[in-house]
Amino acid sequence: REHGLSESDRIEKWSFIVLNKAQIVQAERLLDDHGEHPVVVAEPYGSGYDFGSAGMADFIGPLQDAMSWFLNSHMENVRSSINNQFIVDPFAVEMKDVNRPGPGKTIRLKRSALNRDVGSAIKQLEVKDITRGHMSDMNTFFEVGQRVSAVSENLLGLQESGGRKTATEVRTAGASAASRLAALTRVVSAQGMTSLSSQMALNSMQWMTQDFHVRVTGSDGQIYPLQINPDGFAGDFYYPINDGSLPLDKVALFDVWKEIIGVAFQDPEIRQTYSIPKLFEFVAELGGAKNIRSFRIQQGSEEQIRQQQQAGNLAPIPGATGPSGLTNATLSQPRQRLAA
Repeated sequence: REHGLSESDRIEKWSFIVLNKAQIVQAERLLDDHGEHPVVVAEPYGSGYDFGSAGMADFIGPLQDAMSWFLNSHMENVRSSINNQFIVDPFAVEMKDVNRPGPGKTIRLKRSALNRDVGSAIKQLEVKDITRGHMSDMNTFFEVGQRVSAVSENLLGLQESGGRKTATEVRTAGASAASRLAALTRVVSAQGMTSLSSQMALNSMQWMTQDFHVRVTGSDGQIYPLQINPDGFAGDFYYPINDGSLPLDKVALFDVWKEIIGVAFQDPEIRQTYSIPKLFEFVAELGGAKNIRSFRIQQGSEEQIRQQQQAGNLAPIPGATGPSGLTNATLSQPRQRLAA
């Protein structure tokens, strides 16, 4: 009201767009139903009593600056050693030859220096690489940054040095680092992502004006269109806290299920209780064989088998009989007819 924006005596939220930090080009009142500021703040490293606690960037920033200085100083020292620096007696050598750029140059001596030692006329200035140890120091700072941020070599997709590692050791190290990051992610999700999701959902309920379609992928890989309209997208939702962790390791899970299916094949009581074909399909899909069902044998009914036998498309298998004395043949294996 003091700025002439509104006549209301109550507190209102307004949005201003400022260009070049000098001119306001738009002023609009926020009428969002959620009634919150359109920003969320997460502070995963806070103690609960401080305001504006240090974050990961504050911890990693000084390490990054030190590593940058180590690398830049080493590069400057190497660059200075590559650029040849000479101590020259201008009365003994031709300065035009010395100042001429390019490798493989020929430097002429003056007549007055013909009988002198060449080393006393021109000599290259020796430059020592005093920053050679900066690279090892930079690796030390890098390891400190990894310990602070919990980003190990396993999470970076690199193999740790120090000999061969078993799959269990690599999996355990990766799981430990992931659990440490998951604890921070849960705090970020609780402080910021749940509020952001609630604001986005309420904004969609309030401001969505037209229908739109989304495509949902089913378990069989088939895509079904789903229509969403403003009337159907309404209600109060609960947004659970998520740590962002990935599913279980499929390789380890596949090994466990292989042992389970091996025990099931050997135990008659388990075979009577559980469906072995369905168990086999589940293990195969878990191992990555998504099209295992396409290899399933399609059994025909008794009437279909009789018709195919009379038509000559099926041949009996010696020693294999099905129900009612019919051959246990399949419709997917036609009989080979020999020409007379």
